[in-house]
Amino acid sequence: LRARGLGPIYGVNYPWFLSIESNARRLAAFVARVKRETGAAAVDLVCHSMGGLVALEYMRTHELDVRRCATIASPHAGVVWRGPMLGFGATALRRGSGLLTALAGAPLSVPVLSIYSSHDNVVHPKESSQLGARGGRDVEVPDVGHLTILFDERVARHVGDFLEEEDMLRPA
Repeated sequence: LRARGLGPIYGVNYPWFLSIESNARRLAAFVARVKRETGAAAVDLVCHSMGGLVALEYMRTHELDVRRCATIASPHAGVVWRGPMLGFGATALRRGSGLLTALAGAPLSVPVLSIYSSHDNVVHPKESSQLGARGGRDVEVPDVGHLTILFDERVARHVGDFLEEEDMLRPA
């Protein structure tokens, strides 16, 4: 993204074992700091896995602070994993959780791109990542896994193209 002249680029990590709501509050503080440091009216979010859910939860109350959001390998419809899952955030990832139900009912207030793979061994089936029915844009990138998707040039190209698009009217 830097090679395309996009930026400045800030990175944030979150404690995966905390709830998605708690991490959304942490993201709110981080975005406020970035806006203060850069003078930007809104930021672009690029998120991986559970970070996509943190971003969507954050945007439910801070939609004016986000221009665009790209999620990569995010389980928007939850995961089907039946084994033990550690932490409050992980348990909210189970298909049918209260948080996922609330997020599914919330409109997408900014343009959202969801990039996923049919070969993801964590977020599957691939439909778990799709947001097209909610007004988002879905892009499948085959032959990559849950982590290797982050290093795929096609993913970087899709994200860069999405972030460089002209801003149109926000979705209703």
